[in-house]
Amino acid sequence: MGGVCEPPHQLPRFGAVFTLVVLVSYLVWLYVTDEFGPVMAMGGRIVIDLAYYSAWVWAVLYALNAFLLVALEQLHEER
Repeated sequence: MGGVCEPPHQLPRFGAVFTLVVLVSYLVWLYVTDEFGPVMAMGGRIVIDLAYYSAWVWAVLYALNAFLLVALEQLHEER
C-alpha cells in the first residue's frame, strides 16, 4: 500500500542548503553591523521601482497589442 514518502536513494540538495546558509549568514552580518535597515530600505525601493516600470511596460505592450488587433481586423475586412 503506497504512501507519500521520499525515496531512500534521494539525497538532500546541498547546493540549496549552502545557498540558504550563505543568505542567512549575510542577513545576520548585516544585522550585527547595523546595516540591515538601510539595506532592506534600499531593497524595498528597488522592488517598488521594479513594479512601477513593469507596470509601464505592461501598459505599453497592452496598448500596442490592442492597436495591432484593430489594425489586423481592418486589414482583414479590406480583403
